[in-house]
Amino acid sequence: MFILPYAHERQTVQRLPWITFGIIGLNVLIFFILLFDSSQNEAKQQEKFKELIEYYTQHPYLEFPHEMKQYYNLEDNRYNEVMKEMWSYLSADIIQKEQSELNRYSQEFIQLIEDNPSWRYGYKPAEPHFFKLITSLFVHGGFLHLIGNMLFLYLAGASIEDLWGRPLFLFFYLSSGIAATLTHQLRFETSPIPLIGASGAIAGLMGAFLFRLYKTRIRFAYFIWVFLTRPFMGTFAAPAFIMLPLWLWSRSFTPQ
Repeated sequence: MFILPYAHERQTVQRLPWITFGIIGLNVLIFFILLFDSSQNEAKQQEKFKELIEYYTQHPYLEFPHEMKQYYNLEDNRYNEVMKEMWSYLSADIIQKEQSELNRYSQEFIQLIEDNPSWRYGYKPAEPHFFKLITSLFVHGGFLHLIGNMLFLYLAGASIEDLWGRPLFLFFYLSSGIAATLTHQLRFETSPIPLIGASGAIAGLMGAFLFRLYKTRIRFAYFIWVFLTRPFMGTFAAPAFIMLPLWLWSRSFTPQ
């Protein structure tokens, strides 16, 4: 079953929500600017990873680079020990030279990962950076990630901006995103995986919407698939004080 909000009762505003529209436009613009860069980078990553694994397969007696183990897990290292014994007749100079070559492949692959927009602009708890507290809010991992966040931003943001005014709305949006990112860091302080997306900032807006407009009825579309038959589709409405806590609760189970 798939449920999607598409409107609510308080969408008529007194002033156009330029900040909300601006944030949506900026997110979309950044997404398409980074999309081409990301696709090229991923192709290079795959090529370099293939070269690295092929070289290691041809030289199984070498030490697999430690920094690569977070990207590629070797289940059984006993094979490596056996290979070392079988190739023990090789001189130390040859092994050192080949190990340096394997390490070079590894460093080139890791550099490509770090050059990916998600890693370049995302917030890594293990490497905190103030600038990335902001940039991470405007980077998304795919079309569904972007569209879902922008839909919720439009539905909640326009009303809150109208109620609070543009300066306070912008301050609250950015503060919510930063607070959510720092909370993530407290939970995963050693994680090298970057956090991206506007979900934290939007969760703050949802909380504000729930506080100020808790009786507002939100309209949803639903799609239900039973096996492979034609989906059942329809709409329904429910008040914010019921649906938003359910949404916020469901987000707590979403993997970071």
